[in-house]
Amino acid sequence: MADQRLTIDLPYPPSVNRYWRNVNGRMVLSKEGRRYRQAVWDLLFVKRYLFGLGRFSGPVSVSLRIHPPDQRKRDLDNVLKAIFDALQGGGIIQDDVQIREVHAAFAEPVENGKVIVEVSQR
Repeated sequence: MADQRLTIDLPYPPSVNRYWRNVNGRMVLSKEGRRYRQAVWDLLFVKRYLFGLGRFSGPVSVSLRIHPPDQRKRDLDNVLKAIFDALQGGGIIQDDVQIREVHAAFAEPVENGKVIVEVSQR
């Protein structure tokens, strides 16, 4: 996907504190994390297969405009991991190690929250 850019609205992710759970000494995705991941994968499936969007290869830059669901204070870094994992699992990138540059900012809250993600080849 040389010289291409993808912009997509994704649901607001669970906090990294709720995304993972410790089960018998192993870190696993929580039920909420699995639901989020599946919702994003379904959305990306439509983008990739119905609209012919391919997979990015090589280094990418990711820009995130984060619209939380309310005015509560949040840590910016708690949003990133779920989004990056979802982009990988949804087939937009091959591996989140491809992400070489990140721009992220909180924006005004919107009902239910959302994250506007832009991925571009570096």
